[in-house]
Amino acid sequence: MRTLVQLLLILVICLAACWGLSFYTGSLPATISGVVIDWNTGRPAPFTDVRVDRLNFSVTVARTDARGRFVFRPPARPDICFLFAGPPRYGTLLQTTFGETVVMYRKAERVSDVVIPAIPATELSGHVYGSDGRPISGCHVSALTRDTRLDPRANLHNQGWYGTLASDLAAADDPQKFLDIDWVNTDAQGLFTFDRLGADRYFILARCETPAARVTAGHLGWVPMLYPDAAAVASAREILLLPGDRKGGIDFHLQRRPTYNLRGKIIFSDHSAPKPWPQAIYSQDLRVVRSDRSLTSSSWLAWEPCTIEANEGRFRCDGLLPGEYSLYFYVEPGLGASRNIRPQAAKADYRVPNAARQPLVVQLRNLPDGGVRIQRAYTGPGGVLDFGRVCAGSPDGRPAVRVLASGHGYAEAACYYMTFANRTDMHLPEDRYRVEAFEAAFLPKDRGYLGHSSIFEAILMQHGTLLDVQVGRTLRPSLPILTTRQLIGIALTSLRNEH
Repeated sequence: MRTLVQLLLILVICLAACWGLSFYTGSLPATISGVVIDWNTGRPAPFTDVRVDRLNFSVTVARTDARGRFVFRPPARPDICFLFAGPPRYGTLLQTTFGETVVMYRKAERVSDVVIPAIPATELSGHVYGSDGRPISGCHVSALTRDTRLDPRANLHNQGWYGTLASDLAAADDPQKFLDIDWVNTDAQGLFTFDRLGADRYFILARCETPAARVTAGHLGWVPMLYPDAAAVASAREILLLPGDRKGGIDFHLQRRPTYNLRGKIIFSDHSAPKPWPQAIYSQDLRVVRSDRSLTSSSWLAWEPCTIEANEGRFRCDGLLPGEYSLYFYVEPGLGASRNIRPQAAKADYRVPNAARQPLVVQLRNLPDGGVRIQRAYTGPGGVLDFGRVCAGSPDGRPAVRVLASGHGYAEAACYYMTFANRTDMHLPEDRYRVEAFEAAFLPKDRGYLGHSSIFEAILMQHGTLLDVQVGRTLRPSLPILTTRQLIGIALTSLRNEH
């Protein structure tokens, strides 16, 4: 009996000690600590801001000490944090932010020895001059890069309606796709400076008449140019910026040409005229771009100074330079409009100057109902990729690892989500896919767009393993997990080798 009491007493003491230890450790703050490494020098980066993006989109900033080390104390609850070195000293690579994803599985968890890669920022500068050599102040200068992302409409996991606004119609009609990364104004000396572009290849576009300006006919307007004084994308020059590059002397010399005004009318598909306000309210959009492709429609600097008044059935363009133009219209009937009038659009081509066609009358056409629908998940006949082996291939079976499959469409998932839900399978349409597994060490620069992928993801998929997904078949691939260092190496190699 005495022995039993002693055993019970020991058990109670052990339970109490365990509870006390659990209470003590649970009351300690959660921490994430590590070091920031400058990718050009390979050395720790002292006194650098580390941005911490959390799952709820909140942002916190930690700062490294003289040894390049940092400590971040997230909230006590489990969380997912993406850590990266922030501006002004560090930036992006191929419009992608590289860093490290840290998954906090338990309350008061402590994660140490996190290594944050820091991609040195870039700088690009130049001047805008007139043909007489005088600097032009107040010009808009935009930096563009080629849009090689995976098609967002092919994302097999996202859903949404993709718009049919005039800007979307113009972009769909443009054979050259670009991303408008940033824009600045020239100062009194005609100087412009970009300091947040990141490492990539850029086209630089200068325009010294704001598209919102209204000018009188015969006004002499500055002709927009792509560097180096190129009137078309085909003759423009790409500028390569590697991490840490500082390039100057990107100068423009613009010419003046006479401008013309355009006035026109719109009618609906049934030849009826729009109703005046307040009898009806219309949603409206108009985009006018050079159809001779002197400028890409991807930049707002390529949109001409045009406005539409759907209730009056009129539109106008002020200050058009000589050339070929395409006009894209979109009108959606609202309150008070006829029920027989569906969302309508039109494209009209016009040559400036062309006084014989003034005023231009444009008849709208009915659009298909609903636009383009992207399903939440593919539910038709297909096969399964089970990434259980991949997700179990890193420490503790729940690594910060992502997988990406691209073929008929593309789909991606994260091991830390799949293992939490105890489902590591991905249902895909029958097709041949390239599949890749990698550390969750990067995010697109713009993370708010539904179905948005990064330029780097499209490059990464060129290195993927080919797998054939067949109806009713489950594949369980064993894939190598690319490290952060390997990912950055792939990005840099691609950037240097592009032509």
